[in-house]
Amino acid sequence: MTWRERLRPASFRGVPFEVDSSDTSFGRRQVTHQYPGKDEPWSQDLGRKARKWQVEAFLIGEDYDLARNLLLEALERKGPGKLVHPFLGERLVQVSDVRLKENTREGGVARVSITFVEAGLEKYPSQTRTGVFRVDQAATEAKATAIAEAGTSLRDSLEEDQAVAAQAVQEEAAVLEGQLNKAPVKRATEEAADFLKDVLELATEVAGLGADPQDLLSHAQETLEAMFPAIGDAEIAYLALLELADLFGLRSGDTSSGVFSGFIRTVALAESASAAARVAWPTYDDAIEVQSRITEAIDQASALATDDEFQTLQNLRAGVVISVPPEDANLPRLGSVTLPSVLSSLVVAYELHDDVEREEELIARNRVSNPTFMPAGRPLEIVVDG
Repeated sequence: MTWRERLRPASFRGVPFEVDSSDTSFGRRQVTHQYPGKDEPWSQDLGRKARKWQVEAFLIGEDYDLARNLLLEALERKGPGKLVHPFLGERLVQVSDVRLKENTREGGVARVSITFVEAGLEKYPSQTRTGVFRVDQAATEAKATAIAEAGTSLRDSLEEDQAVAAQAVQEEAAVLEGQLNKAPVKRATEEAADFLKDVLELATEVAGLGADPQDLLSHAQETLEAMFPAIGDAEIAYLALLELADLFGLRSGDTSSGVFSGFIRTVALAESASAAARVAWPTYDDAIEVQSRITEAIDQASALATDDEFQTLQNLRAGVVISVPPEDANLPRLGSVTLPSVLSSLVVAYELHDDVEREEELIARNRVSNPTFMPAGRPLEIVVDG
């Protein structure tokens, strides 16, 4: 195999381009000490310099402008990305400087001068673990405040009219039990029977003193906390818990049933946030969409919260923002491309990603019924590598 055969197709974040030439800058960092009265200096070695690659790239062809837009979007994205260098192979790099040149004499060609700098390794604590810890801590505080507030409110309601309050809570508990028995959360409802037994005891307690609402709320909380471990899949768990929070958010209010529903919403939100912080998101855009859904639900809950509940919910919101997605995660982004003519998915995968194995991804994201005919004239959703 000759050196030409060993050249690799160049790409950055999965976006291919052609290379005309490349320069590499490297060496050692030095500080030269020159002392008064001394003829000989002393050069202190401070370690290896960060390597830099000056790449003269170009894009050519009838659809060069589409490829140019994809490359520029990848180059301007925050964080390190994977460079496939034709001579040196794969490198994790940051983009330092980019210059684009186009002219009418060379129609159908874009020349891009790119300076890549070695990304290296982060030597500080990972935001991923810090974010998960912060979400879990905020979730614990939110649940503790919610159970204290709801317990006091329900206890007061029972003292005023035990039969009405107990009946209202029983009805809301029945709604919860029905939701917990739906797929995919049915596996997480082993405690549902005991939970409803406690509710019935509360409703039928004559004196109203033998059943403490705090015990009931604790059992409900434990039931919801068991959902994520029982489901096992963080993405499925976060969605099931968020849907539960949305449902009981609509039923919350100042009545006994509303107080119980508000408590369920807060616990479900806290558990949903903890699960979402542990999802391995396929793209940055997927994670941001979920972040928006959870923070919007938290904002709605905060609008009706007491002062103490409001603060804990805002702490939970802040944790979601820094952990979904983690700040140090270099996730792929979603982009779009409009085909000038109908092509097969196999051809599109090769043209866009230089990888025919990405065909299934294109088909799934764009819900293409016939892979032989990828539609032209409308934007197609594509994943651009991180």
